Amino acid sequence: MGKSLKNSVNPDELYGEYGADTFRLYEMSMAPLDVSRPWETRAVVDMFRFLHRLRRNLVDEQSGVLRVHERPADDTIRPGCSIGRSRDSKTEALRCLNDASHASSSKP
Repeated sequence: MGKSLKNSVNPDELYGEYGADTFRLYEMSMAPLDVSRPWETRAVVDMFRFLHRLRRNLVDEQSGVLRVHERPADDTIRPGCSIGRSRDSKTEALRCLNDASHASSSKP
């Protein structure tokens, strides 16, 4: 893939089409952060769909009113996540969270 073959992906066009939040989520979902990964346009589109699905769950489409409450019901409150608390650096905590997200999203 390259400019001479005219089959490259222009990030500016994708940024204009999908927005900055989609790219932020895509970059954060690539684990670990310090290792180079190949570009996947399909994954960017998947992140865009995820953000729209999340918005539809949180905001009423017709009225624009938030569907979430300020405080959850007492039976849904659970102790905080302990992932990353025992880690020394933020990178290790992010790597741990990314590993957990990739493990849960892998197909059996």
